[in-house]
Amino acid sequence: MERLYALLMLDAEPSRALAVGTLVAIRLAPLTLVAPAFAARGVPPLVRTTILLALVFGLLPTALAVSPEIPTDALALVTLGLRELALGAMFALAVSVPLYAVDHAGRVVDQLRGGGQAEISTPSGERTSLLGGALGIFAVALFAASGGHRVATLALAEGLRASPPGLASSATEWSSLALESASLLVLVLPLGLSIAAPAIVALVAADVGLAVVARSAPQLPVYFAGMPLRAWLGIAAVLLALAWIVPELIEAFDAFLHAASRLFT
Repeated sequence: MERLYALLMLDAEPSRALAVGTLVAIRLAPLTLVAPAFAARGVPPLVRTTILLALVFGLLPTALAVSPEIPTDALALVTLGLRELALGAMFALAVSVPLYAVDHAGRVVDQLRGGGQAEISTPSGERTSLLGGALGIFAVALFAASGGHRVATLALAEGLRASPPGLASSATEWSSLALESASLLVLVLPLGLSIAAPAIVALVAADVGLAVVARSAPQLPVYFAGMPLRAWLGIAAVLLALAWIVPELIEAFDAFLHAASRLFT
């Protein structure tokens, strides 16, 4: 224990470090459970625990420097734990929502192009559609390539300074948390639509064109001939949309991370 304290450069008493570290772990736990950028669904518990401990040990000195004295009363500790869990859950949601929006936009397009029944297993073991899985992996890779994981970790450190573990919650804090949660829903709708809308428009136009052909030449097997056309058209429209929207997608990641950091203010 002394060697670990020396490695982490901790000056606090072991009991206080344990209490503060537990609260920090409660705040960070949702991030390793729901955020694909930190631990995708299906990742073994040992890997999740390792990521969580690495984050806790990295942020513990900051938390100890700003946290007040932690009460020893059981009810007070439970209240503080619930506060940390709520803050951590909302932060994890803010980081994860844009990634899940991209994934679900791909699933919507797959349903419209007739590929919704074809499911695949992602590296995390989750069952998803072809475009949904591909876009989900692409979104996580883009998030990491743009430095989103570093910004999120920095936001967590700043959040510990702005809202240290061990502070008592207030009605104002809970109302602010609710308002920020609602703002996340407002931000995510344009993101999902911007990816799926071009494919939706292209598929609707293709359906109209096929309907006109079927009306003018009923003897042609338009339905079966149009199935591969609709399948490839949906994929092409999504790829064209991504080529146009990647800069906006990076800005959306940044906007959600800023929204996440406001949860602690």
